[in-house]
Amino acid sequence: MTVRFGKQVGLLPQSPVGLMAQPSQSPKRYIIPVRRLKTIFKDGVAPYLTLVLLLGPVFGANVSQARRLAVPRVAPKASLLAASALPKISGPKAFTARSDNLERAEIAQRLWGLPPDLLSEEDAHPFVRQVGRNIREQLARMAAISHPMEHELLGSIGHAARGSLAGINAHLMNGAIDSQAGLRLHEKDVESFPKKERELAVGIYPVAADPLHWGHLLIGLQAIASLKLDKVVFVLAGDDPRKPQITPVARRHPIGRAVLGIFSPFFAYSSIAVGTELDGETNLFRLLALNAAQRLRAYYMAGGDHYRLKDADGHDDTIPKIEKNMDRPDLKFWADKHNISLAFIARGGRREEVPTALDVNFLPAIPFAASSTHARAGRHVLMPHKVYETVQQQRLRLYGIAPRGD
Repeated sequence: MTVRFGKQVGLLPQSPVGLMAQPSQSPKRYIIPVRRLKTIFKDGVAPYLTLVLLLGPVFGANVSQARRLAVPRVAPKASLLAASALPKISGPKAFTARSDNLERAEIAQRLWGLPPDLLSEEDAHPFVRQVGRNIREQLARMAAISHPMEHELLGSIGHAARGSLAGINAHLMNGAIDSQAGLRLHEKDVESFPKKERELAVGIYPVAADPLHWGHLLIGLQAIASLKLDKVVFVLAGDDPRKPQITPVARRHPIGRAVLGIFSPFFAYSSIAVGTELDGETNLFRLLALNAAQRLRAYYMAGGDHYRLKDADGHDDTIPKIEKNMDRPDLKFWADKHNISLAFIARGGRREEVPTALDVNFLPAIPFAASSTHARAGRHVLMPHKVYETVQQQRLRLYGIAPRGD
């Protein structure tokens, strides 16, 4: 068995880069960064901060650990994600405690502060430049409608995204990856794409996407940077009668597709799971069969909790499922054209080694806790603003997001 640990290529050291405060480990407790008091008072939220300090014992505010937090950098004008290019934001009013004269561009600049030697506009590949701008805009729009204490998390998201984009940029510049490579992603796809002579490396990431959150998206970027993938295909789950609580495909998939479009051409959307109850390990082979003529190495992506032989109910988990599917005649696996690797997202410590002949890789976990459950429960900062905007504009009444005008 070959086991590799993926690197977050170009990823900066993980450190707090938020504006004002970060959530502590305990629910509804926050760490107030005292070293940032000058910035806070300058930005006109002194009344809010005073209220928190006075009523801290009532709401559980914690200022004892504040000195551990770092003061955010300010981005240079020429940086890849410079705030000067940020478009004006329209939409819901910002959190009322924030000063009206604190411009959104200033928020974005702090959230996206870069050291001058990371990546400049002239150094960036056009794809990286565009996706970087899209991400920056999503975070700035969410910052404008979020509680100021959530800006710390938005800064961590931007920090992780920038590091992965730097790695992706290096791969694009030296020709190691081809993000424009086309694939058939559904049985109804009739378009034929030019066959590439070299083997394409593609991540296959099955997710429920209810909704897509920054954890999913950062993992996708990290996989491209770490494993030199040409792209990551997100396979959104179909309707499952065993999970009646999941948002129906008719609402969930258009939202997911819109979010993935922000990351094009690095991410692609597949609806191959719609109308079936097949698991991700089976849909992997259906996608390979649609691209029988193209040499492919598919990296099946799964959470680290699936790195085991049996699940909690005693059924085969990811590795034995894929090994058995490779031998199923009905799935038409072409071993001379296709190879399969695994990429597990590490969570906590390593488990016992699972015996397998498959190539196994491990990706580092993202630097904050994220789950669709938390996003659905109202922590909207975990989702891209595109999710919030779509649900609100289309009056879908999902994830605790009120329709515009209500």
